[in-house]
Amino acid sequence: MTKQDSPTQLDNEASLILDRYARRSVRHAPHLERYRAIARRERQEIYRSLVSRANPVSMDAIHVLDIGCGEGEELKWMGSLGVPVSHLVGVDLRQDATEATRERLGNQAKVVCGDACKVDLGRSSFDVIICNIVFSSILDHNARMALAHRITALLGDRGLLLWTDFVFNNPSNRDVRKVPLREVRLLFPTLTPHLQRRHLAPPLGRTISRLGNVGGWGYTALNCIPWLRTHLVGGLVKMPTTPLTTGATKCE
Repeated sequence: MTKQDSPTQLDNEASLILDRYARRSVRHAPHLERYRAIARRERQEIYRSLVSRANPVSMDAIHVLDIGCGEGEELKWMGSLGVPVSHLVGVDLRQDATEATRERLGNQAKVVCGDACKVDLGRSSFDVIICNIVFSSILDHNARMALAHRITALLGDRGLLLWTDFVFNNPSNRDVRKVPLREVRLLFPTLTPHLQRRHLAPPLGRTISRLGNVGGWGYTALNCIPWLRTHLVGGLVKMPTTPLTTGATKCE
């Protein structure tokens, strides 16, 4: 914490994040679900390659933390890769999200409702930490720095931070703020980034997903145009011992 960071300020930011989420309408139209599924598969392809290269031990030996775990989709996916459910930890500010995660994962997983900077996560270090669309929801710089410091402290040796977030602001949504690569480097100066621009711009991706299967092909084609991609996706490594490559197809 800097001199400007008081506990009250950081508590206020957590409260403001909850207010911003409450203002958002969660829509489940078929085309929106298709867009989310396409983006999720794209992201997880990159994540899978990074996890396999960053962790020389078997999947059943690693411990995973998802910050802003939502309804537990990413943790469930990590379990499908061979991570024991008892090695999965999720934390989210929203009570409804953590309840959904508990229902999805069962009692063996540790799921906590609260501020990731403060709550007891059950372990002092993790092999993999997931952070999807989290920092763009934190508008206060000091709160961003506090969470980044906590994440860095929680990462074990050769630990991997899996990262997805916006690199552009959304003019129609003032509740989010971009996290460009230069800020990622500022937030995590001791981690080595392996990030790439991915994910078709959400307005365009959601529109093309209305076309069903044809929309999936259209997404892939348009995603080959770098300036239409709006997210940084990949990982940041703590004390890497070997170079990492994502193995994901690049269209640049």
